[in-house]
Amino acid sequence: MWKRHQFYATPARTGANFASEGAAGRRSETRKPVFAVEALVFAKELGAPLACLLRDISRSGARLEVNRGMRVSASPSYIPDRFTLYFCPDKTEVAARIAWRDGRHFGVRFIGSKERSRRKI
Repeated sequence: MWKRHQFYATPARTGANFASEGAAGRRSETRKPVFAVEALVFAKELGAPLACLLRDISRSGARLEVNRGMRVSASPSYIPDRFTLYFCPDKTEVAARIAWRDGRHFGVRFIGSKERSRRKI
């Protein structure tokens, strides 16, 4: 189960308007905004991990943003449908799949349980 993390404490910027906000009414769980927490997407198809920022999270999924400093080809359209999402602050990871893609943002649904990572990063 997901536990309340310290990165819930600081909200993300307010006033942001994303096309994905229309899906909020269809969600079974409320997402909590977070301060820009770094995460990594690991997938064989990517070769190297892709850095992204966690923007909000719930028990069942999250909204992420591809880092603005990344090359143009590092957009959500290049992320495979299934991957491992690594949370940098607490060194945990979870299996995930893409739920939606919108510009530099993408939504994921967690398909596994969150576990302590064994990766050496």
